[in-house]
Amino acid sequence: MITILILSVVTLCITIIMGLYVFRINPRNKVNVTFIALALLLVLSNCVLIALHLVPDADTAVFLYRAGAASGTIFGTLLIILVTFASDIFTLYGIRKYQHVLFLIIGAVQAVHLYNNYSIPLFVSLARVDGTWRLTGILDHAHFMFTSSHWLVSTVTCGLMLFLWKKKTKSIREKKQATVLLASFALGCGVTVVYMVFLIFVFKLVENPIAGDSAFFFFIWTAGIWYCIYRYRFLSITPDYISGEVLSNINESVILVNPEKKIVMLNKRARELLNGGGTGDVLQFSKNIPEYSMIDNKAQALLEGRGGNFSCRVSYFDGSGNARHFNARFSLVRDRFDDILGVLIIAREDKDLQHLQSFYNITGRQMDIISMAVSGLSNRELAAHLAISEKTVENHMINIYNKLGINNKIELYNLVKQYSPSGADG
Repeated sequence: MITILILSVVTLCITIIMGLYVFRINPRNKVNVTFIALALLLVLSNCVLIALHLVPDADTAVFLYRAGAASGTIFGTLLIILVTFASDIFTLYGIRKYQHVLFLIIGAVQAVHLYNNYSIPLFVSLARVDGTWRLTGILDHAHFMFTSSHWLVSTVTCGLMLFLWKKKTKSIREKKQATVLLASFALGCGVTVVYMVFLIFVFKLVENPIAGDSAFFFFIWTAGIWYCIYRYRFLSITPDYISGEVLSNINESVILVNPEKKIVMLNKRARELLNGGGTGDVLQFSKNIPEYSMIDNKAQALLEGRGGNFSCRVSYFDGSGNARHFNARFSLVRDRFDDILGVLIIAREDKDLQHLQSFYNITGRQMDIISMAVSGLSNRELAAHLAISEKTVENHMINIYNKLGINNKIELYNLVKQYSPSGADG
């Protein structure tokens, strides 16, 4: 009894510390939110366990035992959801559309289990022996088998998902996380099975087990999560954390695009620019950068190791629909495990082009076309981006050449480069 209480208190303390740590880092991330809910539930479960053995009357003990069983049921469901979100297993295997089906199934099973827990008599008998509440017999074998099956399926599901995550992910850090979590999960389950099946039912070495003896499993599993947080930054490194703690006050526009070409992090300056553009979807990189088609090929080559870091000119549209021109550096970003996080884009607004615009009396639309033209877009691509005809683009180019006193795009590129030495380098 003392051992179980000590494990419960230690587990409670570790869980509170981890929950506060994860909450401080990012209380809005869905993985972290699920973990925080799981931590609070585990704290509640341990408090119920401790309170159970302090009450003297049977009615209160039964009430607390039911509460503990209910929290255990919800814990199993949240555990599956946490593993699903943390591993993103359905996306890894290209079956994301079935994720909600899994959630609906486990939600329905949990609802039935909770209903049975409170609507029918307790399936085990409780008796106070030597100052502790013990399980002295099984009263309803059908309910007992249903509960056992629920836990078995939940356990197998979590273990299988962790195994598939470890097998499929290309991230070294995630492989290490999955290995530790799977090992601690398997060890906790193994200890529980040996205790509950062999020591109690097969060899009958434990007579009248103590209520709440599953504390062994929770302690081992919690220790595994704690080690992953400490050693491999599990639930710690998130794009929001990087944005909020490191990059918020940088004057340059900073954007991190993941390997799927979605914006997963942007600092305050970049968010102001993209929100001002009114695209309606800040996280879609392709909808916010007119030069996307040219940048996309280079970024893909960078992610695949076929090209190096590069610079080019990009445009962000402000709230008035005018393009603001930036010199941007595109760099491959890796974490300390050498896993690719994505492409980091640091862009500084090109103020020198304002002098070119005012000196040659270039209009805003002509300036947009100049910026996209020197980025490598053809007249046809320019027409598609600006939703005008190719003939109209040609007329704009002729007017631009006449104003600047040049004859072709090569001369245009060289002239623009004079006004911005840090401009596009191809």
